[in-house]
Amino acid sequence: MDIWTGRVFQHAGLFYLPVLLYLSSTACSSPADRARQELTRRGIEPNTESFNRNVDSGNAEVVALLVDAGIQPRLALRRAARNGRCEIVELLLDKGYDPTGIQAADALSQSMAHHSEECARKLREVGADLRARDLRGENLLTLAAREGTPQSMKELLDLGLNVDEPNRSGETAAIVAAQANRADQMEVLIAAETDVNAADPDGWRALTYAARAGHGDVVRQLIEAGAEVNTMTRTGWTPLMMAVAEGHADIAETLLEAGASPDISSSAGLSPLILAAQRGDVRIVKALLLAGADPEIRVDGVNAAWWADSEGDEELAALLGTASPPGEDR
Repeated sequence: MDIWTGRVFQHAGLFYLPVLLYLSSTACSSPADRARQELTRRGIEPNTESFNRNVDSGNAEVVALLVDAGIQPRLALRRAARNGRCEIVELLLDKGYDPTGIQAADALSQSMAHHSEECARKLREVGADLRARDLRGENLLTLAAREGTPQSMKELLDLGLNVDEPNRSGETAAIVAAQANRADQMEVLIAAETDVNAADPDGWRALTYAARAGHGDVVRQLIEAGAEVNTMTRTGWTPLMMAVAEGHADIAETLLEAGASPDISSSAGLSPLILAAQRGDVRIVKALLLAGADPEIRVDGVNAAWWADSEGDEELAALLGTASPPGEDR
């Protein structure tokens, strides 16, 4: 080889060396490294915030790169399912998210509650558990009762779910629907023969919650479906006492008309009439007296009239009669 030829090869080697080094490093880099390089080239930060933003916008290509780069948030399936990003749900499952664990069950709950049937179908196909609870302890029916639609609840019941399966807190779908004032969901549950008298661990039933919250339509639904109007919590509070304590006169009157006892007292001795007198609620006092409430029931030695006198409420005092002075309970 002459000197000129040698110099040509020398210059050629200097020219191709960086290219060869780049190709060699690329060939030896891991998929995660290559994904991060591509994200860097696109100006995308490989972090959870970027992941969530691209899930929300439905950018499956970038989400795939982020997962390959090691960004794999625990709640990714939930987020994609809740937003109806079914392509991303499928992508995440293909990328190794467990289709049978609590995360997939949680995602299934979200998709059913928010009426994303396509996402729900994909999750069911890969084995997501219809009877599992989500991360908050809700099952599919209690979640649908709180957040979903009547149609999603019908679909769940058609799949064979137990209408009275409680969530982690011991609440059935009917109890949850009563809490959330979901009359449409309650209608579906009643049609499916839910137990309207099912109680949570503290003895609160759907009617108890609805009466306390002032959910009149739900109260009437439950009464018509056979709810026990004199049911008591563990501390002896009835739906009527709840309505009176919160000043829900319409509901108190509805309960009295349905046969609620005006004289059942709590474990602390509070009667509906005493509660109404403490509030100074003339309308409820009149309704209770008309229903036969006993004005001489006492707590801490005093009756309802004493409370009216102590507040200077002459109208109530006149309605309730003679005030009992403080003394021994009878």
